[in-house]
Amino acid sequence: RQIAAELGQSALEANRTAEVDESIDRRIDGLAAELGRGPVDTIFDSRMAWHMVDDALKVHLLVDPEEAARRVLRRTATPVESYASLRQATEGLKERSSVERRRFHSKYDVDILALRNYDVVVDTTGVGVAQIVDLVAAEFRQGHRTRQRIWLDPQRVIDRSTFRFPNAIRRFTDEVSSHSEPGQLNVFYAAPKFVILRPEDAEVLHRLLASKGQLVSANLLSDGVDAKDEGVYLARILGTCEPQLEIAALRVRA
Repeated sequence: RQIAAELGQSALEANRTAEVDESIDRRIDGLAAELGRGPVDTIFDSRMAWHMVDDALKVHLLVDPEEAARRVLRRTATPVESYASLRQATEGLKERSSVERRRFHSKYDVDILALRNYDVVVDTTGVGVAQIVDLVAAEFRQGHRTRQRIWLDPQRVIDRSTFRFPNAIRRFTDEVSSHSEPGQLNVFYAAPKFVILRPEDAEVLHRLLASKGQLVSANLLSDGVDAKDEGVYLARILGTCEPQLEIAALRVRA
C-alpha cells in the first residue's frame, strides 16, 4: 500500500504495475529477507514473506470472501483502497487476489493459494482477533512441527459424504483418502469451503457441531490446487452454490 501511494495508484493498480515492473517485488522481497535475517523476531503480514524467510512459522489465514469484503468496508477508506459497496469490495478483492496469484506464480513458481505451502492454516471467518492471536502464538511456542495444522470452524464445513461423483473424481478422492486419520476431521479444501466426502468424517463433523466449539483441528487430505494438478477439477464439480451441486448430481444419476 505504501508503494501504491507513492505511485498514486490503488492497491489493485499497483499489483498490475508490479506484473511488468520487477523493481517493486525486488524492493519488497529484499526488505523481507533482510528483516528475516535480523536479530529481532518479526511478524510479517505478507503474501510472500513465507517464501523469503526460511525458518519462519508459515501461517495462512483464510476467510469467506464476503466476510473479507465486510471487514474491508469497516476500515477507513483511503485513496489506495476504497469500495462503494459489498459487491464492489468482493469483486475487487477477488480480482486483486487473482492478479497477485498470477504474478507470484510467474515470478517464483509458487501458488500462494496452495495450502500445502503453510505450517498452520486458520479459517478466521467467525473468530475474533484475540482467539486467532492466542492460537497462532500457541502454535509458535510449540516450535518444530512434523505435520501441518489446520484450524477451522465446523459450521463452515460442507457434508458431501452421500454425494455421487463422476468416476474420475471418485478415483482421485479415494486415492487421497488413504491419508486420512481415524477420529480426525479429514477435509478437502475447495475454496472458499472445506468439504468432507466420507461417511466416517460426517460422524466426526456432527459430533463437533454438537460440541459448539468455534475452531477445531482438521487433517487436510487435499485441496483444489492438488486436484487441478492431477487433472481433476474437484472445486468445479463441488461448486460454490447448491444449484450447481444439484445439477451435477442429476447428471451423475442420469
